[in-house]
Amino acid sequence: MARGISAQHPEYHITVLLRDVPAIFLDRFPDVTIVEGNFDNADLLLSTAAQNDIVIHSGKSKHEPSVRALIAGLLRTATVSSPRFFIRLGGTGAIADWADPTYYGRQNPKIDAAVHYGDVLKCAIICSCGVIMVPVYLEDILVSPKKQAFYSSPGTNTRSWVHISDLVSVYMKLVEVAAIGGGTADCGEEDYYFTASQEIPQLPFTSATGAILKRLGVIENGEPIALPLSLIKTFGKTEWAYMGYYTYACSTGTRSDRARKVLGYEPSGPSLFECLDVDFEMAVGGKK
Repeated sequence: MARGISAQHPEYHITVLLRDVPAIFLDRFPDVTIVEGNFDNADLLLSTAAQNDIVIHSGKSKHEPSVRALIAGLLRTATVSSPRFFIRLGGTGAIADWADPTYYGRQNPKIDAAVHYGDVLKCAIICSCGVIMVPVYLEDILVSPKKQAFYSSPGTNTRSWVHISDLVSVYMKLVEVAAIGGGTADCGEEDYYFTASQEIPQLPFTSATGAILKRLGVIENGEPIALPLSLIKTFGKTEWAYMGYYTYACSTGTRSDRARKVLGYEPSGPSLFECLDVDFEMAVGGKK
């Protein structure tokens, strides 16, 4: 993110939060200010946000204390004539109310920042589609009974995908419109930007995965196999009881209509199947 913004807009003053500073970071980005810390450093986040006009939160979207700290920092200097901008990564899992029965069937008040401070704080949320599918799927295949690529029959459920270069371009466009005061971008209660560039059914994805993993010598049988929901439920690498269903049996399709209309978003990155070989090669290499 820092590389893209600094390359296209060297006139911007950029500050980044890093848990650990790579040795080559300063050489690559000599003009970028580094703040060392993490999302648990609420005071640091607040004070840093207060010194900036635009904050990009691209880490764990469910980390509520960090979001609150960043918003509080932005509000310290925000005014109607000079609003501040908060751009964050999020997904439907981050905004759904499944974890708190208090709001089943009710409006959740956690959009308060947009409602109460919309005149001075402009918010935008970017939905990136699933980002950990390949490594998680590899792990689940390797612990499955037959160690084959699997799907939930009949495998017609679909998932949206976006290449990282296209995702970054949406961030870039939002930063650019924020830098000029917001432009025509929707910020507030209508601030959700989907980024999907393609939608792929589960079975073709599973078939391609099986062929790749067999070629890499990871599995012996490259043919995909249908597994019962009772087993699929146990997958997904999370404590959330429904993650297996969500990952492998549900349709999670989105359309990037708002980003295309408001920001002029035109995805141009490679397709999923153009990247899948390299993605699995990296995932397999990471397990060695």
